[in-house]
Amino acid sequence: MKYFVIIFLIITLNLHSQSRFKTTYLPMILMTTSISLNAMGDGYNDMDKKELGHVLNAFSIGSLLAIPITCDINKKKWWVYPLQYTFIRIGSFDYIYNTTRKLPLNYIGNSSLTDKFWQKFGPDYFTRAWFFSMGIIIPIDILKT
Repeated sequence: MKYFVIIFLIITLNLHSQSRFKTTYLPMILMTTSISLNAMGDGYNDMDKKELGHVLNAFSIGSLLAIPITCDINKKKWWVYPLQYTFIRIGSFDYIYNTTRKLPLNYIGNSSLTDKFWQKFGPDYFTRAWFFSMGIIIPIDILKT
């Protein structure tokens, strides 16, 4: 009987965490995967490794398309998901891109609009880490059920 109660509690906790997982954590994982694959794909495209770059960009889009299929989106708090994506992207895209291209970690280009924006406001490691952290912390706090 003691083991039955323990197994029942484990199953109950697991079911609760699965719903939280599909609402909060799975979208976060898929968004971070998409951003990482997109940054790597752009990096390889810019290094003239187009085939690999295009494959990675396709997987990036695929992981974003998987969100509405595999996740339980909270429709009342829909605005959290684009905010989360934006914060995680600001916090991680350039670092992954620069690592892929073997550039200095804090390198900022001069061709895109975001590069010109960051050149004016000079992001440091703390700023990027703050955006990435908020992209993780805010949804966990707001989407708690």
